[in-house]
Amino acid sequence: MRLVIGLALAMVVSVGLNVWQFGASRAEAGREETRTELNDELARVRGAIQALHETALRNAEIADAARADHTVLLTDLTDIVDRSRQRITVYRDRIAAAPVLTCPPGIERMDAINRILEGSP
Repeated sequence: MRLVIGLALAMVVSVGLNVWQFGASRAEAGREETRTELNDELARVRGAIQALHETALRNAEIADAARADHTVLLTDLTDIVDRSRQRITVYRDRIAAAPVLTCPPGIERMDAINRILEGSP
């Protein structure tokens, strides 16, 4: 009888150890899976951060270029306005100093006006 009880006790201990070992291996597998998922997520987030950083740098470069272009364009527009004002003044002075046209409307009058406005200001 002692032998049967000893064998039964040894079997219970063996089953308990097997159950514990199986649980421990499953827990370790779960931890490893979680660790892998977290590492993958961390790598994805780092990639996204790097992409956003590079995008921010490119946007800053574009903004600097746009600011410089804006300044150049405003300067060019100011020059165009100044030249236009000079031309208006020159043409207005030419028209004011022009003799009164006595020819009738038509091609002769247009030729006379063109002669008055000849040359660039």
